[in-house]
Amino acid sequence: MFGLRRTRAVVVCLALVLPGLGASQGWSADAEADAAAAAQAQARAAQTGLVRGSLNPGKQGLVLPPNPKVMVIPLNDENTKYGMIDEWQALFVERRLADAQKEHFDLVILEIDTNGGSVQACERINRAIAACSAPVLAYVKLKAFSGGAIVSLGCRAIVMAPGSRIGGAKAVTLFGDLPKDMREKIDSDMRAMVTNLCEANGHPTAIAVGMVNSDVEVVETDDVSNRFMTGAAYDELRVKPAVKHKWKSKGQILTLTASEAQDVGMALGQAADIEQELFIGLGVTPASVEYADITATETVVRFLGHPLWRVLLVIIALVGLVWELKSPGHGVGFIVFAFCMGVFFWLQIFLDNAGLLEVALFGIGAALVAIEVFFLPTFGAMGFAGFAMVLVAIILAFLPKSVSLSTLFKGGSVWEMQVLNEGLKWAAVTIGAVFAAVATILLKGASLPGLSRLALRTEVQGTSHGGGDTLAVAAPPDGTPDAAREASFAHSQAALVGQTGEAETILRPAGKIRLGGATYDAVSEGGFIEAGAKVIILRISSGNLVVRAI
Repeated sequence: MFGLRRTRAVVVCLALVLPGLGASQGWSADAEADAAAAAQAQARAAQTGLVRGSLNPGKQGLVLPPNPKVMVIPLNDENTKYGMIDEWQALFVERRLADAQKEHFDLVILEIDTNGGSVQACERINRAIAACSAPVLAYVKLKAFSGGAIVSLGCRAIVMAPGSRIGGAKAVTLFGDLPKDMREKIDSDMRAMVTNLCEANGHPTAIAVGMVNSDVEVVETDDVSNRFMTGAAYDELRVKPAVKHKWKSKGQILTLTASEAQDVGMALGQAADIEQELFIGLGVTPASVEYADITATETVVRFLGHPLWRVLLVIIALVGLVWELKSPGHGVGFIVFAFCMGVFFWLQIFLDNAGLLEVALFGIGAALVAIEVFFLPTFGAMGFAGFAMVLVAIILAFLPKSVSLSTLFKGGSVWEMQVLNEGLKWAAVTIGAVFAAVATILLKGASLPGLSRLALRTEVQGTSHGGGDTLAVAAPPDGTPDAAREASFAHSQAALVGQTGEAETILRPAGKIRLGGATYDAVSEGGFIEAGAKVIILRISSGNLVVRAI
């Protein structure tokens, strides 16, 4: 018995030890593979003159710990809504930079590969970079044209991949060059912008100006203190240093290769990749590297974030509300209204267009409308005020929070006015479409396919009794021409005036009444009418029976 127990113990010990040995061997193999890969990377880097710390990040004020916590944020044309740097991507980068600051990252790397985009969006990204406590380095993977160059200038340091390019940042529209009356103002704004960025981050100002303005020359002199100068600045000098090289003539826009950017001091140097060569050149071994790519939720919001989807959500929501008020009892309209407006404001908040103010305005407005309809009729005063608040909330939700509404009256930069006008345009389209849809349903619901429940109809064929008369009312048979059907319904409606019936649902003020075995949509002349109350039909208005309790 003792021998059996001992054998079992040996077996158990072997079972516990052998997996550990296997794991240890696996870990050792992985470590050897990583070490070999690192050695190969250092060998490749050494061939191009890149050795540990050779990028000298300290000269740009970039001081890093030996084992930094690093976040990599992609800035490319795939992670945008319109295939360029736009407000959506600005929000994407803002959120990542906020996370980097909150989680105490030591370094943020913007991996840039873009043809450019909105100047307003680039300015927003640069403001977020300046506000981030973690230093931000731009790594140009392939190209940093136009807005990509502007964002690069907003970073503390720039490193470029061999064969990459940077520059070509002259402001244009999607349809070509700017009108002549705007060109001078835009060029002045762009020149001031890049000058401020270069002064803040130690990039060569004249080179950056040559990237955004085609009307200047850029020269390199042998004066160390004024190595790069615009042609105008050079001409103003009394004692002119020798010109070593003309980087740009008038009529051109400056674009630099990776080697040229390194030569002029715009880039610290070149690195073939982030994972190995960049960190070798920076002289650090990162403790962790987090790639902050787009999430599934952001992908959904990016798809639904187009203004047309948001306009459609508002239209469906308010049409659903009108449907419910005209044909109460089933609650589907309220559900549609709540769902669509909930999705609308979720999108607007996620896109940074709406905040607490817009949500509060909408909530208070919707509550006032509900009080008017369900609890305390005020003959339209409270309902009108509530509906106005809802419309104001929707308008404000289309305006980006990055641009104040006061800009409309006080003025702002060209880019701010463009963004503001774009938001106002979509807000106007939304409100106009809502009014058109609601008016169509209220006035022409009987002829709209699929919306027959919104118009006056008998639900069953029957006979109504009132005032001593007997009146047969029925819908015309299928196949009747539209004009004949409308005439038949108009005749039937007129014949109902003066008849009495019973409220089938609560009229608040819309609801249903029962008249001789048939059900009709009806509206109270004023105030609520409880279900079961006797009513008299006073008139026909917009396809509804107007009734009063008796």
